[in-house]
Order: sequence, then structure tokens, then C-alpha cells
Amino acid sequence: MANKTISYGSVNEAINDAVAKYKNNESIDDILQWVNHDTDRLTAWAYETDAFGASNFVFLFHEDEIFFADGSIFDYFDAEDLDLTSDRDILDFINRRVDGLIDEALSVHFQSTDGVFIDVTVQMVGQGGAHYSDFGICSSKEEFFKHLLGGGTILWGDACESHSDTDLILMYKKNITQKYFEI
Repeated sequence: MANKTISYGSVNEAINDAVAKYKNNESIDDILQWVNHDTDRLTAWAYETDAFGASNFVFLFHEDEIFFADGSIFDYFDAEDLDLTSDRDILDFINRRVDGLIDEALSVHFQSTDGVFIDVTVQMVGQGGAHYSDFGICSSKEEFFKHLLGGGTILWGDACESHSDTDLILMYKKNITQKYFEI
């Protein structure tokens, strides 16, 4: 529940206050709680201001999604389609898999404003369009990505932003090759 001791006339006012306090190394937890408490209000603000219209974004995936950690991979692929030996074939598979997941994926949008980075999670909700949540502030893109990473999270823009090709190949080998094809 939002902190009852603070109140703002608008999301814009709250965000401007949060940015100013963040830059002064003051706590912004209560402001973020107020902003994020009502996602409909945050979504309306994002649409009204087009605050993230020109922002950068990445899609969020979990390693388990890409590599079918739930064990159902053979419901979707034949074994011969997965017994890949070349790095190029493995990377092509991963790219095709991500392309197939994009429509359902969460994305995080971020942009620099007034010397800080603001960010928000976006989920597409059918004809309802984009729904915004989890507004945050950080000092840099690198800090933001560091906050997102961990526990198997993979960030994907035009290509993988969080892991090298070598890392992705090793994930494939761990989750598919070693699990299903090595004795």
C-alpha cells in the first residue's frame, strides 16, 4: 500500500521530486511506492506524456524460457533439430527461439533524463496496448542492467545485450546438449 504521508497532484510531480531527491542522494522509496502503487495512473501518465516514446528498451527473458527448462522441449522440437554441434547453428536456434517469444515478453524501457536514468517495465496487453509498471531511477544504463541481471535473466534488444555469444552457446550446451544428448 502506498505511503499515506506523501501525496502528489500528478505522477509528473512525483517523478520530478524523485529525480531531484535521487540526485541529492536522498531516499526516494516512498515516492517510488506512491508512483508504482497505481499502475493505471502510471500507464495513463506514460501515454499522456509519451515519456518513454523515444526510449531505449530491452526484452526480458529467463534462461528457462529460452531453453525449455520445464522439460517440454520435445513437445516443440524433434531431437535431430536440437542436436546442434556448430556455434553458428546454436546461435541461430537461440535467435529463432527469442523471435518466437518476443510477442509475449516483458520489456523494460529506459532513458536518460536530467542526469539520471528513468526506467519502467512494459507489458503488452492485447488490444489494451502497453501497460506500465515498476518505475525506477538509477544513475546509469550499466547500473540499470546490473539491477536486472541475476538468476538467469537475459536482456535482448536487437541482439543479446547481457551475454556474449560464448555465454549463450554455453547456456545451450548446459541446458540442452548436456541434458539431452550427452551420456
